[in-house]
Amino acid sequence: MSHNTDNPTTFDEHRTRAELADILHYGHWIPVCHGYTATAMARMYPGWTWNELTTILQLAGVVVYRPSGAPPTCHPDVVSMSFSHSGDWQVLWADGTVTEEYF
Repeated sequence: MSHNTDNPTTFDEHRTRAELADILHYGHWIPVCHGYTATAMARMYPGWTWNELTTILQLAGVVVYRPSGAPPTCHPDVVSMSFSHSGDWQVLWADGTVTEEYF
């Protein structure tokens, strides 16, 4: 299958760094145990599971794990990320570079 990296409509999701950081905030044991993570996933990423989403984000290198038990966040140099259930992803970084993976 051919992918046009200049056409973001080939991806299921298109998210900003702020949107990614927002959902990653739910990656802490307290919101997970209270069901807040599942509720946020259903509202913000319908059709996705936490594990599906975080696997793609980790493969793309956009997840930053913080010390002292703080929830993870999005890498500060990410501008935006597009991704699909197929595992395809593309990241636009602040310096203008694009990293991508297609399955």
